[in-house]
Amino acid sequence: MKSIELVNALTYGGRSACQYPIDTFPGPLRVLFSVIAPFAMTLHVPGAVILGKPLFGWPEWAAFISPLSGALFFVIMRAVFGKAMKYYRSTGS
Repeated sequence: MKSIELVNALTYGGRSACQYPIDTFPGPLRVLFSVIAPFAMTLHVPGAVILGKPLFGWPEWAAFISPLSGALFFVIMRAVFGKAMKYYRSTGS
């Protein structure tokens, strides 16, 4: 499998996963979409606290810092992108 397919699976899979409540997924997918790629952290955790049903048994203050996980993920991915651009070589066409 090409690496671009892995990126597409995570990107489009994450977008599709955000259409459903994160607590309907099994544990490994919850970890994937709330810690590794924080789609659920920036969408479902604040929404659940607003509705009065905190997810994962986390305290309510987690909803207020969860948007920071999106910003942190952006900074990490920007650094990865910058590193990858150092090694990028054009085909010349």
